[in-house]
Amino acid sequence: MIVMTIEERFTEFVRSLRSAEIVDEIQMSQEQRCDKKPDFFFSERQFIGEMKCIKKDMEPKAQAALNKHKDRPEYPVFFAPWDSNKILKHLPDRERIKQEIFYSITSALEEYVEKANRQIRATKETFQLQESEGILIILNDCVEILSPDVIAYRVHQLLHKKDKIGDTRYPHVSVVWIVDELHVVKTEIDQDLLLSIVVGGEDSASQEVIDYINWLQMKWALFNNVPFIKGNFDLMEKKFSKRREDNSSEEHNSPEMIRRNEMWRRQYKQTPYLRHLSKERLLAHAQQIFYAILPEFIRGEHDKPSQEEVHKNLERLEHLFEEINHRGIDFREVALKNNEAFTLLQQEGKIKLQERPVGDPEQVNTMFEEDIS
Repeated sequence: MIVMTIEERFTEFVRSLRSAEIVDEIQMSQEQRCDKKPDFFFSERQFIGEMKCIKKDMEPKAQAALNKHKDRPEYPVFFAPWDSNKILKHLPDRERIKQEIFYSITSALEEYVEKANRQIRATKETFQLQESEGILIILNDCVEILSPDVIAYRVHQLLHKKDKIGDTRYPHVSVVWIVDELHVVKTEIDQDLLLSIVVGGEDSASQEVIDYINWLQMKWALFNNVPFIKGNFDLMEKKFSKRREDNSSEEHNSPEMIRRNEMWRRQYKQTPYLRHLSKERLLAHAQQIFYAILPEFIRGEHDKPSQEEVHKNLERLEHLFEEINHRGIDFREVALKNNEAFTLLQQEGKIKLQERPVGDPEQVNTMFEEDIS
């Protein structure tokens, strides 16, 4: 079975519309062929469409911006992938860094709007369509860091951007239609919805182009055999998640193929029983686990817990780490509780070290290096 890219599928969608044209497939004069051309004409050339697909992963740009701060004492220690918001909450100048990351990862969007503005302007001249309005279609099905709210917010900024004399910077782009097939937003009944968002420019989008885009959205949903639900909501208040693939290997792995610690983490995600604890109570819980499990991992002549107890506490430890990563707690705070449990065990005579001096970091940190698969 041949699987079309989102660009190919959208082009086929346009081909299915009676009043639309694929510009590369129409007869053109020599001047028209040589000049900048859009991708589509809509509604008997009343609207000029330019399609851009987000392909370049912007995650390295965000990571590069964060890496500049790694040597700062406030920068957290973590052992699982964290999103930038979890890291930034530990930095006092987080808002400035957020802005830096935002403009870095959305730089391609300004290029799209600028190029679309030029192409639509040139098309109006070479095809004598001065009264036509420009539509920029932005497709995203692979770049996770550019969520719908980020794209929409930046596009809104660009459509309202002014030049040096106060005129609209990109006047030939009336509206931007954002089609995102990577992210979903959940409804109140736990239903996953894909996003189709329309962003209009300042006083540049007529009611005709808005009505036409609304019609196109319904047609696009029908073309893809999915329901179309129209609604208004604040994008900034919504949480987006990555769309799950039906054939995800993670979902179909048999339990025998999954490491025990990964299985425990998945189980905890289903029932996050530590979520209600305050940070202080969660760290106290961490100390209790370390107190129970450290004797097994500290070399010395002292009583060891049973294998059943070790297994149970290792499961509790994985649940703890999953919650720590979910909240974005600096692991140095967790390690401190490990050291406090170690000291308490020494004071109570429940661990007796061999060969190494008391407080040897290698002894204290041994448990974090164990393979519990």
